[in-house]
Formats: sequence, structure tokens, C-alpha cells
Amino acid sequence: FLHDSHLPQLLKVQHYTDPDVHAREIETLFLPGWHCVGVLAEMPRVGDFLTTELLGQPLIAAAAVHTLLNVCTHRFCTLTDRPRGCFGERIKCQYHGWEYDHEGNTCKIPDAQSFRPLKKGTLGLREYRTELVGELVFMTFNDEAPDVRTFLGPTIV
Repeated sequence: FLHDSHLPQLLKVQHYTDPDVHAREIETLFLPGWHCVGVLAEMPRVGDFLTTELLGQPLIAAAAVHTLLNVCTHRFCTLTDRPRGCFGERIKCQYHGWEYDHEGNTCKIPDAQSFRPLKKGTLGLREYRTELVGELVFMTFNDEAPDVRTFLGPTIV
């Protein structure tokens, strides 16, 4: 089908299918940006959480307005497979029982005497920058990113 007002294709077929192009898009477009990972109304109490996967990373969005990597620092297993819920007082690894507070700090290590002395805070969960726009919870993988309101532009109230 040809039409006299049809614009030429600017992207080649491989731009849609090439793994290298996809990796470059992830690296330059998506990793530096801000991403909405939840709504506060879905996490009304301290300890409430939502889980999601974003750009291949399993995440926990927590009511205390934190976004944590959903991976235990002990053996790198997911902390929870539930899509939502409440951790209660602490986040507890479902496999070996390591416990973290809601900010991701290590609180309890079963059989801690078997580990050589560690500098405090070295085994906490990875936390990502998290900000609110109204009720929306946004996170970024980029520690150097501008604040979320600047990133979204001047029309955000």
C-alpha cells in the first residue's frame, strides 16, 4: 500500500529486533529515567509492600517510601514471591531467615558467629532513590538523575 502522504520508514527492521539495539535503549533511555512502581493507597501501613520487576530487576516498593532490590544479600534469592502484602516488623528472607528493617538494614543474621566480623551496614539491601509525586511512587536506578519533578517536566504540579 502506497499513499502520496505516507512518510518513509526511519527505522530499519533490525532496530526492532536486534539485541544490541535493545541493550543500548535500556542503557540510554530507561536506566537513567524515573519509573512509577506503585501508589501509596496500595500500601497504607508501615510494612506494606508491592513487588514488581523492572528492566530485569526484582523490586520491593515499601510503604515507608523506599524501593529495595528484592534479593537477599546472603545467597541472592528473592525475599518474597508475593505480589503484595505486609512484612510486619521486619523483612525476612524466605530461605535462610535473614532479617532486614524497612529501610533495608540488616537486623538479624542466623548463625552470625559463623561469619567473620563485618563492618556495620555492609550487608543491607540495595536501596534505590525513591520520590513521590502526589500518591505515585517513582524510583530510579540512576543515583545522578535529577529529582523526579524536574525529570517529568514543568507541567507536573
